[in-house]
Amino acid sequence: MWKGRVRYGPEPSAAPLPVLNGLPPTGSVRLGGYALEVGPETGSFAQFRPDREREHARELAKALAEKPEEPLEAIVAPLEEVQHTAEAVTDRIEHARTLFRAAAEGRLLDPELLTAEIGSLLGLLQRLDRAGRFDEELRLAKALHGLLALGFRWLELVRSLRMVLAAARRAGDEAGQAWALNELGALHLCADDAKQAAEHLEEALGIEERIGDAAGRCAARHNLDCARREVARKAALRRRRVAAAAAALVLFAAGAALGFGLGDGTGGADDTSALPTTGPTPDTTETTTIEPTTETAPQEFTLEVVTDGDGVVRSADGTIDCAGCTTTFDAATRVTLTATADPGSAFMNWDDTPCEETDSTADSCTVTVERDLTATAVFKPLVTVSVKPAGNGTVTSDPPGIDCPETCSWDFAEGTPLTLTAQDTAEGWAFNRWEKICEGSTNPSCGPFDVTPGVIAVPVFSQPEG
Repeated sequence: MWKGRVRYGPEPSAAPLPVLNGLPPTGSVRLGGYALEVGPETGSFAQFRPDREREHARELAKALAEKPEEPLEAIVAPLEEVQHTAEAVTDRIEHARTLFRAAAEGRLLDPELLTAEIGSLLGLLQRLDRAGRFDEELRLAKALHGLLALGFRWLELVRSLRMVLAAARRAGDEAGQAWALNELGALHLCADDAKQAAEHLEEALGIEERIGDAAGRCAARHNLDCARREVARKAALRRRRVAAAAAALVLFAAGAALGFGLGDGTGGADDTSALPTTGPTPDTTETTTIEPTTETAPQEFTLEVVTDGDGVVRSADGTIDCAGCTTTFDAATRVTLTATADPGSAFMNWDDTPCEETDSTADSCTVTVERDLTATAVFKPLVTVSVKPAGNGTVTSDPPGIDCPETCSWDFAEGTPLTLTAQDTAEGWAFNRWEKICEGSTNPSCGPFDVTPGVIAVPVFSQPEG
């Protein structure tokens, strides 16, 4: 069953595969905590999604767990020698692109037929690899990988990418290596293996920076940022679990010590009820006068900390360090709270909290405990906004983050009001219009709009004729 969703793309037409405003069509498939955006030409982007998909992520993880040294010949039946001319291979590559476009647009109605088509293309890929025709192998792999992803053919996809990576290294093709490493890194990220993803993506980014591949660098940097956030989030979660376990152990030990000290009333060290009396019986009529005192206990109030989203709140004096707890303070105590978002989230504001000296959007908030108070820290998940220029031009964002073509994607807190601004270049390219977000607008300023998952902006630039 095909569940690909087209992001942007051309109307159906004959090969070669056309593009929209200089951009090839792409499809999207849900995997784990991400939507993986794939295409027949471009490097894949992993877009964060707060609602997790689990079934396909598990299947992908199984495919990635296969040892790389296992023979790749298991992809298809035994192979004959390559008999395709260069022109015939090009025709097969265009056919693979056409199949991808049909899958992305939901027009593949016969899965059995598609299975045979994919098997034939994979067979050709391996024959090209055996024959050492690397340039054609890489072109076919790029045309085929998106089709395999949309068809959930994880084992074939992983094996083919590993085969192409090995071939690129043999051929000394750095661009091919970077592409395959980015694809493998994105798959590991979606399969919840952020550490391995980061290793692949760091290598891909280093190559792309060295060879000056701007488009590839954008994809690898974005995916690497996602992987590093996942690594940091898991490390923070492990620290929190260790701290909670240590606290529970301390409480258990303290309770055990207290129970031992009190005894059970049957002859413990402090139990004197069973000792015989040999002296005279004390005079029980003696009375003791207790002098009244004028001292009174200080009045106390509670401060309840609540978190809405993923993050913790800590107090400057160290008495509060939690995602939800209640602490007692003497009346008129001033407490400074600091909200810290977990990786993958951002602090937004304090809700219905009487912060002193700062507004509600500052991460630090000082309150005076003169009554029972509740302090609520609001956190929102980070979502990626991607800019994909058609033509040459620059795009910046307010609040800052995007500065394309150097930084063409950035993570903002969901719900953040965002404005994108397109600018002409000195080379004669001029802004024409927006596609996707702000569809059809000719105003260089797009927004403000609230950031939501999956935002893609396509600023179209054109050159004057002549």
